[in-house]
Amino acid sequence: MRTDVTEGKVQIKARTSKVGASNAWASSITKRSSLRYHIFKTFVKYVSLYCEQSTLVGYKYLTEPRRTWIERIIWIAVHLTTICILVYFVIDAYTAFTTLPMVTSVESDHYPTNQITFPAIAICSINRISRRSAMKMAMKVYRSNVTKLSSDEILELIEQLGDAYNSMHRFEITRYDELNRVLLDFYEGDYDMDAIMKELTPQCTLMLIKCLFNGNEYNCSELFSFEKTQDGYCCTFNYIIKGNTNNDEEPMEVRTVKDLGIERGLTVVMEPFLDDYFYTFLPVIGWKVTLFNPTDYPDNISGGVTEVLVSPLLESYLEIEAVSFYSTGQTKSYPISKRKCIFPNEIRTRYGDYSYSDCLVDCREQLIWKMCKCIPFYLPTRTEVNSKHGRRACTLTDMPCLNHYKSKWLTVFPHEEDTLNITMNNYKSLHCKSCYPSCQDVVYTMHSSFSTMQPGFYETSLLNNFNIVDQSIIHVFFSKYGTVRLKQDISYTWYELLSDIGGICGVFIGFSLISVVELIYFFILLLFDLYKSYDPNSEEIDIEIPRKEATMYTIYWNELVPKTRIEKDLLRHRKVERY
Repeated sequence: MRTDVTEGKVQIKARTSKVGASNAWASSITKRSSLRYHIFKTFVKYVSLYCEQSTLVGYKYLTEPRRTWIERIIWIAVHLTTICILVYFVIDAYTAFTTLPMVTSVESDHYPTNQITFPAIAICSINRISRRSAMKMAMKVYRSNVTKLSSDEILELIEQLGDAYNSMHRFEITRYDELNRVLLDFYEGDYDMDAIMKELTPQCTLMLIKCLFNGNEYNCSELFSFEKTQDGYCCTFNYIIKGNTNNDEEPMEVRTVKDLGIERGLTVVMEPFLDDYFYTFLPVIGWKVTLFNPTDYPDNISGGVTEVLVSPLLESYLEIEAVSFYSTGQTKSYPISKRKCIFPNEIRTRYGDYSYSDCLVDCREQLIWKMCKCIPFYLPTRTEVNSKHGRRACTLTDMPCLNHYKSKWLTVFPHEEDTLNITMNNYKSLHCKSCYPSCQDVVYTMHSSFSTMQPGFYETSLLNNFNIVDQSIIHVFFSKYGTVRLKQDISYTWYELLSDIGGICGVFIGFSLISVVELIYFFILLLFDLYKSYDPNSEEIDIEIPRKEATMYTIYWNELVPKTRIEKDLLRHRKVERY
């Protein structure tokens, strides 16, 4: 500071000072803070601002200035508890959405029957080897002079071929070896077991006498074909899978019925040929009638099969009921493990479009081929996709292997059984992990009733001047117009899940989409404030006091000299005179 004295005046000049980091005396008024501290302070500021302005219930009580610390702590505890409960319910709703995304419901219990495909039907004679065919084959072998056995002895050996239907039988090894040598010599090498068993099986052209379908009479050969089933070759109706070879024939059309009742169904008159019995796979006589899906291989182990035994001299009424099932197109966007089914055109099997039964059959075939390098003749040993050669049918030389491993593929666990504890049964069970039910399927059930037929001549529209000896008749038909139709659909859509979560959040904290907008808004303000106040060249923040202008005052000496009592009275007197 500098003082100037001029004509009784003292002039005092004061110069301004700059407060900076270089001035030691100004360090007390300079606040230094780290970047972290600055971010924290800014964050706290905007959290406080958000709580004051938020539409969420109760948040303003956390920052009100008149609230005590006890009240704030109580409100914080209440909000934390509420948020924990909220998170639990939201996670529970989302878990239900992800783990149980599908729901099956009854779409209709009066779905028109004429829109349901008529089931496939297999008529299998209990007699699996025709005596006449076996005698014919025995005579061929005898005349070929490949063995010294008589025709009767060869016929007894041929009966051993019946064990191909059930390899669990304990046949005599010596007779098995003898039959195998005879067949190898007769066929001059490997023999085709499939062709042999097909030739020995009772033929449909002889067994089926008269056939009617949908009110019209047909030649039975027009309706029935000789195809493989779980019981060997049988007479099959409406079965669109052909044999064990792929060909270029036009695909068969699945048949439907136009109306209900016996006259609109399938009626067949059958001849048992009791004198032709040679080898039976059941201790009865007659036929086994099997109902199954037209696109599936009829197999009991795979499911979806309904069977009934029909004896001679019976008129059987087989009433069909069906339950159809389908999945909506929206379910296809979910993985197979979630929807628990596969669409027919989604995966191709060795037999064509996917079906649950065919998948299980294929799984069994894969295991049999792996273990024994052959396929039992009664399974649909079709060629591989894009392959020119099919797998060979098992011969008598493969019987010991089939007998050893058959218990393993008789017990099949599809995918949904993977939670079962089958550790102890692994050595005798088959787990087909890739087999799921079809997303479009029809399950058929059958109710049967019978009436006894008396031998003699009949004069009816069906049996016109027909002599009944031991024949039987079956009627397969729909009797109810309405069927049950099930629909599988997604249980939650994304907007339903959003609605559920929004409702839960609204109940607990008054949360809505506006709250999301508020949160985003304050978050953007926070980032903007941090960006504007942050100097990347310095980790410290200096507070600078603004410069003040220099000031000059005039001091008179007379004002500095103390006034006497007389001068004070004089000054007072002058002021009075003025007024």
